[in-house]
Amino acid sequence: MKDQIRQLIAQENQDRPYTDTELCKKLHVSREYVTLLRKELRLKDSRERKQAYIQAELQQLMKGPAQYTMQEIKEKLEEKNFFISAYLLNKYCKDFAGEISGEENVADMQQGTVVAVKQEAFSALVGCDGSLDTQIQQAKASMLYPPHGLHCLIVGETGVGKSELAEAMYRFSLEAACLPENAPFNVFNCADYAENSQLLITQLFGCVKGAYTGAVNERKGLIEQTDGGILFLDEVHRLSAEGQEMLFQLIDKGHFRRLGEADAVREAKVQLIAATTENIETSLLSTFKRRIPMLIHIPSLEERPLAERLQLIIRFFSYESARMKARLQVSADVVKAYLLYDCKGNIGQLKSDIQVTCAKSFLTYVTKKENNVLVDVQSLSLYVKKGL
Repeated sequence: MKDQIRQLIAQENQDRPYTDTELCKKLHVSREYVTLLRKELRLKDSRERKQAYIQAELQQLMKGPAQYTMQEIKEKLEEKNFFISAYLLNKYCKDFAGEISGEENVADMQQGTVVAVKQEAFSALVGCDGSLDTQIQQAKASMLYPPHGLHCLIVGETGVGKSELAEAMYRFSLEAACLPENAPFNVFNCADYAENSQLLITQLFGCVKGAYTGAVNERKGLIEQTDGGILFLDEVHRLSAEGQEMLFQLIDKGHFRRLGEADAVREAKVQLIAATTENIETSLLSTFKRRIPMLIHIPSLEERPLAERLQLIIRFFSYESARMKARLQVSADVVKAYLLYDCKGNIGQLKSDIQVTCAKSFLTYVTKKENNVLVDVQSLSLYVKKGL
């Protein structure tokens, strides 16, 4: 049985290692027995094995003569169906750079003196050296400003990439050593609890037992959980006036109270990045707006150059090709349609529309057993075809 387990693991797909549950089904034994034998063989579990496979692939890339940006490394890993977060990729690169450099400064290594990797948190954003250049400079300034950065408000239509920019700002803070490597980054969408202001405030600030009906235990809020890190508040205009007032007290004093607390005062050092699709003059309290000094406006897809839109189209088709594990053949008319149709939902809608088109084409590919996934005008939705 041990030999069978060892053989199955040796032959597994590295992007989808066998879990103990999958192994027990193949061997027709209990999961507990498989786990016991695996541990006796000193074999790692599926999650640890996948991490080892990713790290081995990463080492091969970093040992080579070519220089890659973080985004290029991420794309090369995705070509082999290794999908990991930017945070983990950044951590693995730093760990490996430290192993090679020994006593040398890891920051020097990241500039390519020994390890050929150029780390740049914003390089993954299409338009980083074009239509988003000003916004990225603002984002960097807000992260670097002493002593703990500036609170920031990102404004833009639905789907323009506000969340993506916020994540890049967090990665930049880690790269620039503005935050420690274990600094938390939490995301909260205020729209999720907009109909219940008490529950929304509880999610952010926590509550004491008995603060409201149903509050049977003390509870930590996201503010406490994010102490020493960054909290991203999406759709911040859905935060009630009371919630906004509690936030600007936190910004002013660094103090807050859990819901239902009268005397206790708690401290937290949290950098806020907020985002909204609404007019901030009418949707936010003036007292709250005044306490967020950095305002970043993200342009809509229509306002950005067609060259950047083409980059996005190519990137999204590449993602779908990796997901399907199949080669895509996209007609020129399809690309033209996506370049020119009225994409009201911006980048988010563009990505979704390309996924739908690829799903239709993949059905034909499977049923007709074709060599490539052929993406032609027939696969397009009617409103996308209007781009032609």
